[in-house]
Amino acid sequence: SATEATSVDSEAIVMGIDPAESTVSVGGTFAVDIIVAAGAVEIDTVNAFLDFDPAMLQVVSIVGGSTLPFELRNVFDNTKGEIDVVRGSLISPVSGAFVVATVTFEAGQTKGSTGIDFITVAPRNSRIELGGVPGTLALQNGTVEVIDSILRLEYELQGSSRPVPGGWITPIHVAIIQGGQEVAMKAGDFWRTPGGVEHSVRTGDEGAVVLDVFAPPRDEYSKPGEGFGA
Repeated sequence: SATEATSVDSEAIVMGIDPAESTVSVGGTFAVDIIVAAGAVEIDTVNAFLDFDPAMLQVVSIVGGSTLPFELRNVFDNTKGEIDVVRGSLISPVSGAFVVATVTFEAGQTKGSTGIDFITVAPRNSRIELGGVPGTLALQNGTVEVIDSILRLEYELQGSSRPVPGGWITPIHVAIIQGGQEVAMKAGDFWRTPGGVEHSVRTGDEGAVVLDVFAPPRDEYSKPGEGFGA
């Protein structure tokens, strides 16, 4: 969504959440950037005030970016669900695209969709300034989808190495990439993929054999042929 602030400039500057959409499992952590795309317009201060649902998200940390190095305000309230970030430059104004701050969240146990929303109501009025004068600002909020475990190891079977003529046979290692997370796996590990969640597997040069189990069964996997069950 976008909100217009009072302007003295003809060119709009965008302040937003990157990525605009995040997916995280219950109890998981994720990070978003507060970004500004100013184009050729010069600014020297960014005021970013955000609200979030503290029943679904909690802030872990806020780390300021380097483009505006002077920290004027950098606080969060996990009871009210508020984030206040104000940063500036004391030497010279800046332009272009840059990260104002990186915010790390932890998801609670409540599943569903929630927002990370810019506030434009005084005294928490999100804005950009040059010499104390605000410019035209388009605000782009973020959304977060908290879902059941993106990756759940059902059990772990430790692989073992054994000597053979000429070398060793070692457990094969793979990585499951799912819901924006990458987790290392080894021989005997299992994971669960909820329906509709994009996922892939990456292996080393040695390759790997992965067994897929579908519930309910998929009809196309009952047909004989390469890559299908007999």
